[in-house]
Amino acid sequence: FAAAAKTAVPFALLGMGSSALFPIQNLSLLSWSLLLFLPRWRWTSVLALVAPVIHSVLYALLLVHAVRHPVPGLVMSFSSLEGIMPGFELPDGAFAGWLHYCIFDPLVGLGIVLDADQQRIPHLLCVPCLVMTLFAGPVGFLSYLAIRTATLLLRKQGVLRPGAKRLMRPRMNRAATQRTAAPRGGGGGGGGSGSAGEATKDVEAMQQQREANTAKVMDVLF
Repeated sequence: FAAAAKTAVPFALLGMGSSALFPIQNLSLLSWSLLLFLPRWRWTSVLALVAPVIHSVLYALLLVHAVRHPVPGLVMSFSSLEGIMPGFELPDGAFAGWLHYCIFDPLVGLGIVLDADQQRIPHLLCVPCLVMTLFAGPVGFLSYLAIRTATLLLRKQGVLRPGAKRLMRPRMNRAATQRTAAPRGGGGGGGGSGSAGEATKDVEAMQQQREANTAKVMDVLF
């Protein structure tokens, strides 16, 4: 096989072989950065797919090349570990195998983020799971399932309440309503009372705006 492999036609795209194309794997960092730091941003679920799509196209091109230019003497069998190892002894085969990880690991991470948002699981609990998914995919996936199951069971038993994102805004709105409904004092006001009332309204409006901005930031992050 070693002698026959030397006659294999290497994959090339735009004049670059597998070794030169290997750094394209770093596109996955875009997906992971969005999933870790901007999980609730409205564009995260779209932009996180950019790297997997590009890697999938490259993987498909590698597969087509392998079909069009089979390696002489290469025989693979998926029924045993020894049977699949020859495919990874070639640079093109190793590159395709690595792209496989670069495609599916971020997709698992995206699934974790979307499911956590739907189930109101705090993002901070998901961060370790995402990191483990990045470096050891199945371990991160299992750790998220464990956290998800535990959170939903404790919530069902009344030990935990739904995520902070859902509870934060009503709490802020109640506080703002109380300030707005509070009596502003006395009856007969002249010009001074009117000015004080306007100033109070301005302060309350600024406070409500700050609270709304904080809620938006919390939505993006958590």
